Amino acid sequence: MNAPALRRIEIDARTLTCHPGELKARLMGAVPQTLDILPACLEELYQVANPCAIAACVTVKRCGESKLDLGFGAFESRQLYKALQSCPRAFVYAATLGAQVDRLLYRLSHLSPARHFITDAAASAMIEAACDQVDTQLQAELLAQTDLASHTNTPATAFDHLSAASSDDSVNDRSAYFRPRFSPGYGDLPLALQPDLLHFLNAQRWVGITVGKTLLMSPMKSVTAIMGILI
Repeated sequence: MNAPALRRIEIDARTLTCHPGELKARLMGAVPQTLDILPACLEELYQVANPCAIAACVTVKRCGESKLDLGFGAFESRQLYKALQSCPRAFVYAATLGAQVDRLLYRLSHLSPARHFITDAAASAMIEAACDQVDTQLQAELLAQTDLASHTNTPATAFDHLSAASSDDSVNDRSAYFRPRFSPGYGDLPLALQPDLLHFLNAQRWVGITVGKTLLMSPMKSVTAIMGILI
């Protein structure tokens, strides 16, 4: 099992722009020529980002009202319990942009507030785009399979080459088969799940994600998620 890098993720610059007043307030000063420095910030991020992910298909066990067990211990969450309603299985995964992005952001925080602000926003958009790719790949692979029994509760190989091009075009509405991803810290799903979830995936070994006493992940631009399977 290995953890190869995902393909380069292109960020639409239009999704990163904000109102000049907001930008000025966040930078505590004059608004820079944002559009002028944005391409350079994106290119610098592209050079260091190493998006990768590790995932597992798990059985959804209901242990009582609002209580679930997805293979890494029982926990309570009314909102996730409702989101996984009618789901016999779920995907659990962790994705990250890698430690080099953390180093870049730290360096920029000492060099240029404007570049740091823009690059941080771009990195947040990039990890969300990486999660979208993971969702697409997992969904496409599941829909192409006829039997997932051998994969249940077993970490899958790290995903690379994740792109919308890998999707099954014959499936027009995937919402009929999958629930939207749900992450610890969202709603009533506790961040306290992070250590057990990451340990279950062996995420430190495969993609280099660790979690500290404050329950924040390192690298910072990392996401864990649960996606219900309706089939």
